[in-house]
Amino acid sequence: MKTTVIISGFGGQGVMSAGKMLADTASELGLNAIYLPEYGPQQRGGKAKCTVSVSDKNDTVYSPLKRYCDCLIALNDLSLQTFLPQLKKGGILVMNTSIIKSEPDRDDIKIIKVPADDIAMKVKNPKAGNLIILGALTAAAGLIKGEDFKSSIEKRFKSKGQAVVNSNLAAFDEGQKLGKIV
Repeated sequence: MKTTVIISGFGGQGVMSAGKMLADTASELGLNAIYLPEYGPQQRGGKAKCTVSVSDKNDTVYSPLKRYCDCLIALNDLSLQTFLPQLKKGGILVMNTSIIKSEPDRDDIKIIKVPADDIAMKVKNPKAGNLIILGALTAAAGLIKGEDFKSSIEKRFKSKGQAVVNSNLAAFDEGQKLGKIV
């Protein structure tokens, strides 16, 4: 089964990092994955979007581009308004309610409201909003097991010290809790 995820927000919110980590983790687990980044000329504050497609070993991913996505991560209002029409019926929306104040105008999708920036401040890791969102997505979609993703986090941040690893794991765990509610 193939799952396509759109991750979108402003540059500097960790959109590309989240997408790359999702695709890399899937690949490390032996799944097929493609990561396609798209962004404007600005490094910070401009539009940022990436698409990640993940499938099991029996379903080859030739392109991450589909008319409709299975999951949408929206980190700001512009992303929500722009990409919500591309989320299929029954899809999963994970939205950063620390920034997004509007309500989605759809009742045919699962909505996970995550105050990612607020939680990131609570766990004393202001850059971890994307990991919180990924925690919620992985728990809700069952795309990658939480323990497998946590192992990937440990590997990626090991060189920065155990305090950074622990902080990122705590952020991911907070997101997992919110994703399991759905």
